[in-house]
Amino acid sequence: MFHEEYTALCNAGVAKNNLLKKNPLGYFISSMVAGMFISFGSMVAFVLGQSMDGNGAAAAVKLIQSVAFASALSLVVMAGAELFTGNNLVMAAASLRKKVSWADTVKLWCVCWIGNLIASLLCVAAFQLTGLPTAGDGAIADYFIKISSAKVSLGVGEILVRAILCNILVCLAVWCGTKMKTESGKLIMIFWCILIFMTCGFEHSIADMSIIGIGVANGGITVGQYLYTVLLATVGNIIGGAVFVAVPYHVISKEK
Repeated sequence: MFHEEYTALCNAGVAKNNLLKKNPLGYFISSMVAGMFISFGSMVAFVLGQSMDGNGAAAAVKLIQSVAFASALSLVVMAGAELFTGNNLVMAAASLRKKVSWADTVKLWCVCWIGNLIASLLCVAAFQLTGLPTAGDGAIADYFIKISSAKVSLGVGEILVRAILCNILVCLAVWCGTKMKTESGKLIMIFWCILIFMTCGFEHSIADMSIIGIGVANGGITVGQYLYTVLLATVGNIIGGAVFVAVPYHVISKEK
């Protein structure tokens, strides 16, 4: 069961590894593009959230934010870009099937993560330069600080578990994408998976790079708090994608 789909996932991992080796600049730019997409999705999700904050419509806010953020992962999948969280599944699958060494997988994860980070920080800087966070009474900046403060105040275990659950869902969206035969099917599955993790408030390390980054840029969060949350979320995301999605489907899809 799922042998062909898992093989396709592994082949994608081989292709990613080959791209990094043969065209490292191209791979790095692709990872920056993914960071930009996720930053756009994070910004629009929480700007919309701020506009509805305090209106007694918490459920509606979560739904709208989920739709907005789903646009980011949709861009990653449909336009094509290298996102760290999705690669936790793809590269782990390729390594479990011994098509890519674990050393190459970890190297690719590191390069991808750094590319996602740099693009996220550049997007934060660009967002600040627009003047939108501090426009008027600075309500947007205050909202991002409020959201960021809640994230950085979480305990180690809370961040790890939320990040694990988040990337189980993100990687399930990627996995379902290998099974869907139509583009519309892929988009629908992306939406449902994102809806769950956004509504529940799970932690996506790449999204946190820009969300908490805006909190730092507006003086409400320290760099130490930023690193604490993003790095812990990164570890949790790796566990969620590699251990809880790649490994189970590796076992399920093996042919004796």
